[in-house]
Amino acid sequence: MSDVKDAIIEIIKWIRESVRPVVVILVLAAVILFVPHSWASLIGLGDGFSKYRLVAFLCFVGSFVWLVSFPIERKYRSGNRSKYLSQLTQNEGDALRFYIQNRKRTQYFGWNTIDVARSLARADVLIETSTVDGGGAPVFEISFWAYSYLCEHPELVGAPKNSN
Repeated sequence: MSDVKDAIIEIIKWIRESVRPVVVILVLAAVILFVPHSWASLIGLGDGFSKYRLVAFLCFVGSFVWLVSFPIERKYRSGNRSKYLSQLTQNEGDALRFYIQNRKRTQYFGWNTIDVARSLARADVLIETSTVDGGGAPVFEISFWAYSYLCEHPELVGAPKNSN
């Protein structure tokens, strides 16, 4: 049961990252729903099309609703992300300041700052990589959205605004 749950979660993550699979499902469902029965019979799929029309209808409606709500969800997530970045703690701001001041996308975090970095990783601000330095300090990469937002608003991490 856990494997099925994990598979469903991975499929949802895959679909949330790109709308292409949903568009493909919408198009295929539309073909099954709206192609005339005589055309489907000509290519030998008349029985198959009529047999799966209910499933195609459900897929069509589901993918249509998903595609319509996708921009709304994206706007909502974007608002929550910018709200999170505007409410950073002092330690979080200090950890992110290095990225903005040095215009770097990666940074090592030592034993005294690793908890802050992992907290930011849970919020999808940082991404923990598998790379470590000689002392075992892990490398964290800043998310593209966080980096671009903080470059536009460096005051959120206590960095001076660049004039260029």
